[in-house]
Amino acid sequence: LGSALDIHVSGGVQQAQCTLKADAVSADPVQLGTHEVKDFTGVGSTTAATDFHITLSDCEDDSAGSIARAFVRLEGARGSVPLLPGLGVFGLSSNSSAAGIAIQLLRSDNTPMPLQQDEPVTALSIGVTRLDFKARYYQMEAKVTPGLAEGALDFTISYR
Repeated sequence: LGSALDIHVSGGVQQAQCTLKADAVSADPVQLGTHEVKDFTGVGSTTAATDFHITLSDCEDDSAGSIARAFVRLEGARGSVPLLPGLGVFGLSSNSSAAGIAIQLLRSDNTPMPLQQDEPVTALSIGVTRLDFKARYYQMEAKVTPGLAEGALDFTISYR
């Protein structure tokens, strides 16, 4: 799931990298809780957001002092597809039975986390770097049908 990209600096190429350990995601799956249909008040309404993070371990950076940034690219997985990529909204996975809702991914400052593109998240810290996010349900249709509501994303980390 993780990879490192070369950082181009004058005079040569230096590499920033981190390790993505098996337990890198703070909660897998991230639990968005149980909600009543009445909690959704119209298209675009949302539930309260749930915090989670991805921990990058053993981070190294350019010894010349340049600070690399961690970028994240999020793609749909297990039947979840981006619906409103600029707003970080993706559909439910294929085993879900709920309808009319999707899931929205947010940055730690509550702004949408765009999907399907490399997005800068934070500067690397030597050792451990934590990438903080939030997720919540997002109403897509006028009618919400109760049931299982799961979603999945694959993420790729790059460094520049």
